[in-house]
Amino acid sequence: MRSHNESLMKSVRAKAAWDRKIIEAVQNGTMISSKMPMWLKNFDNRYQVIQEKADLIIRCLEWYRDGLTTGEIVKRIGDPNWQMVTVSRLVRDRRLLGDHKCYHDEIIYNVYPRVIDDDLFLTANCMIDRVMLEKKKPAEDLLLESDVVQKVFQLYESGFSSDAIVKRLPKG
Repeated sequence: MRSHNESLMKSVRAKAAWDRKIIEAVQNGTMISSKMPMWLKNFDNRYQVIQEKADLIIRCLEWYRDGLTTGEIVKRIGDPNWQMVTVSRLVRDRRLLGDHKCYHDEIIYNVYPRVIDDDLFLTANCMIDRVMLEKKKPAEDLLLESDVVQKVFQLYESGFSSDAIVKRLPKG
């Protein structure tokens, strides 16, 4: 019980320290931590935007808004350090708006320098929400269509692998 209470007090103190750092960041413009987003750097214990990285991020969100997939965006950038998950995370990253999301999901505004506008952020997020909903849709049961079942058996008997069969089906 004693160790539990000590651990609880340590947790409470750590959370209070983070809360204090965030309040100071909002009031004084100081940094919360030396670990920061890739588009920011430490300049005299204050955040400073790395403009070429911020411009690239803005372009990524604009490309996403214009209908490019995360894979197409990564190919356009051509940097091996950028991956599809990097783009997806950027679309969701509230720090681009200057916001900080706390451990208890509270949003605190004006902690970081703002890099993008609300419209671009909201549009890109709505689009990624739509994509995620489409991915979660249940797959159509093609086996309910008798002509599809016949085609599967014909291809199987012809020696095609399951991958090749799927590629030859009308709905993939």
